[in-house]
Amino acid sequence: MAEITIIQPREQPRRKLRCGAYCRVSTGREEQQHSYEAQRLWFMTLLGGSQTEELVDIYADIGISGTTTDRPEFMRMLNDCRHGCIDRILTKSISRFARNTRDCLAILRELRELGVTVFFEKENIDTARTADEMMIAIMGGLAQEESQSISRNIRWSLHRKMAAGTLGVARVPYGYDKVNGRLVINDEQAAVVRRIFSLYLGGMGARRIAALFNSEGLPAPESTAWNNITVYKMLAQEMYLGDIRWQKTVSVFMGTSHPNTGQANSFYVSGSHEPIIDRETFESAQALRLKSVRPAEKTNNSPFRQKVVCGICGRSYYLIGAARPYWQCTRRFDLVKPCTNDILHDETLSDLWRVIWTKFTNHADDVLLPLIGQLERIAEKVSENAESGRLDEIMQQKMTLRKMCAEGLISYGEVITSETELNAEYSSLIENCRKQKEHNSLLINEVKTLYKAVSAAHSDCCADILKSIRFAHDTADFELVSGIHIIMSIPKHKKRIITSHNPINAIRSLALCGGCGGRLSRRKVEGVYLWKCSNRRCSYWRSKHTDEDMIGNTTDVFSKVYADPRLVSLKCSMTEYRPTESVLTMLESLEKLIALGENAEMLIKAAVHLAEEKIGCIEYNVKTEQTAHIEDAIKNCVELPEFLIQAVRHIYVTPDRVRVKFINGKTVKSERSTNHE
Repeated sequence: MAEITIIQPREQPRRKLRCGAYCRVSTGREEQQHSYEAQRLWFMTLLGGSQTEELVDIYADIGISGTTTDRPEFMRMLNDCRHGCIDRILTKSISRFARNTRDCLAILRELRELGVTVFFEKENIDTARTADEMMIAIMGGLAQEESQSISRNIRWSLHRKMAAGTLGVARVPYGYDKVNGRLVINDEQAAVVRRIFSLYLGGMGARRIAALFNSEGLPAPESTAWNNITVYKMLAQEMYLGDIRWQKTVSVFMGTSHPNTGQANSFYVSGSHEPIIDRETFESAQALRLKSVRPAEKTNNSPFRQKVVCGICGRSYYLIGAARPYWQCTRRFDLVKPCTNDILHDETLSDLWRVIWTKFTNHADDVLLPLIGQLERIAEKVSENAESGRLDEIMQQKMTLRKMCAEGLISYGEVITSETELNAEYSSLIENCRKQKEHNSLLINEVKTLYKAVSAAHSDCCADILKSIRFAHDTADFELVSGIHIIMSIPKHKKRIITSHNPINAIRSLALCGGCGGRLSRRKVEGVYLWKCSNRRCSYWRSKHTDEDMIGNTTDVFSKVYADPRLVSLKCSMTEYRPTESVLTMLESLEKLIALGENAEMLIKAAVHLAEEKIGCIEYNVKTEQTAHIEDAIKNCVELPEFLIQAVRHIYVTPDRVRVKFINGKTVKSERSTNHE
C-alpha cells in the first residue's frame, strides 16, 4: 500500500519593502539646514527597527524650489524607481515632494504604474489607497498656492529694492569679481573685454573674434569655447560702462523667462561701479552692431517650417536664400563642432513631398483603408483580451491570501503587504489597458484624418498630416501623424542656370553632336560664330552651323510643339500599385495574428509597417510628371530660353537639322535645312 508523506509547513521568508526617503529644503541657509537634518533623522528613526521595511537610500535636495522637477536627487530617486530599486517612497509632506499640482499627480501616477507607493507623513496619505488621490490633488493645490504666494512676496520685495537702487548684482559679468557685495574689475579679464571692443571696431566680426580667442586658448566665460553669441552679448553689456539695468527679463510663476519688451518696469542705474569701457567706445560699438544687423527677411511660410530635422546632430533646419532657397542645419557653421550634414534645396524637398502626396492620393484605398480596418479589429481584440487572464489571477491570489489568513497560516500583516503589491500590479494593468485603448483610438483617428485629407486632395494640409522630416545626406525620412515613415532618396542632379535671356546661352548648355554625342564648340571665325563638333574622329566633324542656323532650327521645333502639344504628350498613369510577394505574405500573417488578438502593441507596429511596405510598392512614373512640366511651359507661353531650360534635356545637332529630346524622353525633329556646310 502506498505511503502518505506529511510535509510540515515552513515559514517562507518575506522580502522587506525597499524604501527610499526624500527630503528637501528650499534654501541653503543655516536655519534651513536644521530642517534638513531633522527630516533625515526622522526617516532613520522611523525605519531603524522595522521588520517589514528597510531603508535603501536618503535623497536630499538643498536650496532647490519644489515648483520644478529639475532636482538632481529627486531625479535620481525616480531613476532608481524605474530600475526597480525602490518599492516605497517616504516623505515628510506633499510640499516637500512637489509644489506643482500637475507635476505631482503625473509623477505619482507614473510611480503607481511602476508599483511604487508613496507615503506622506504630515498629511497621513498613502498612495496604496486609491481613495487618497483626490486628497493628494487638494493638498498639492494648497502647496502650489502657498509657493505662489511666497513668489509674489519675493517679487514685491525685489521691485522695492530695484526702485531704491539697493538690489545689488545677481550675476557677475565677465571682467568683474564680486567683493563684499560690490563689483571690482578683474584686470586679466578686463583686458580681454577691451580687446573685443577694439577688434570689433577695427572691422573684425564676432565670429572671427571667437575663432581667434579659441585658437589662442583663452578660457570662455560661459561655455567650453568662444562663439559669436558670447561676443555679441559682451558687446551689448551695459555693465562695462559702469551702469546696471534690472528687470531685463520677465517670467511667470513656474514658467520660462523671456526678454522684457515693455511687459514690466525696468530700472537703470548709472555709475554703480567702476567702468571697463568708456562711453564713446561703447556707443560706437553699438552703432556698428546695429548697422551690421540684416533687415528682416520675408517670413518663412513654407509648409515644412519647423519640421525639417538634421539626421546627424538632431538640430533643426532653417530655410534661407531668395533666388534658390535651401535648408541648412543650425549647427552648420558652429565654431566648436560644426555639423557635416548637407544642405537641402527647397525645390527638391517639394518634389519629394509631391511624389509622396501623389502616391497617397491615387492609392489611399489600397494603403489607408485596409490599415484603418486592421487597427479597428486590433482595438476590438484588445478590449476583449485586455490582460483578463492576469487580472483574474490577481483576484484569485487575493482570495487565497485571505483564506490562508483565516486559517491561521499567515499573519494579517503579511496579507496587507501582499495585497498592496497585488493592488499595485492590478492598477498598473488597468492603467496600461486604458492607455492602450486611448493610443489605439488616437491612431485610428489620425489615419482617418490622413485618409480624408488625401481623398479630398487637399495638398495644402501638409502642416496638419506631416510630423517631421529627418534629413541625412542622401535620404529624407518623412514621418506622418499616424506614425507612418516614408524614406525617400535625394536625387543627385545639377541645376542648369541661364545667365541671360539670350537663346544662344540656353542652346549652348544643351547642344550635343548628333554623331558622337560630344559637346559642340562655338568659335568666332572671320567675324561669324560657327558651331562644330570638337571630336576629329566624328563623321560630322566638318559640319558647321552659324548662330542663325541653330536658333532657326530650334525655333522650328519650338513652333511645332506649340502648334501641336500632342508631339510631346505621353499616355500613361502617374502611379501604379504592384504588391510584391513579401507584402502579400506579410498581409496574410498579420490577419492570422489579429485573429489571435495577442500583443496589441506588436500588431499595431506590424500593421503600420505593412502600410509603409505597400507605399514602397507604388511605382511613380516620373515621365508623367515631366510631361506635365512641358505642358505647363506650353500653356504659360514662356519665351524660348526659359522653355529650353524647363522642358528640354538635349539638342542633338546633325548637318541638316536638329533633334530636340525633351525631359520626358520624347523627340521632335526640325525641318531639313539647306543652309549648312
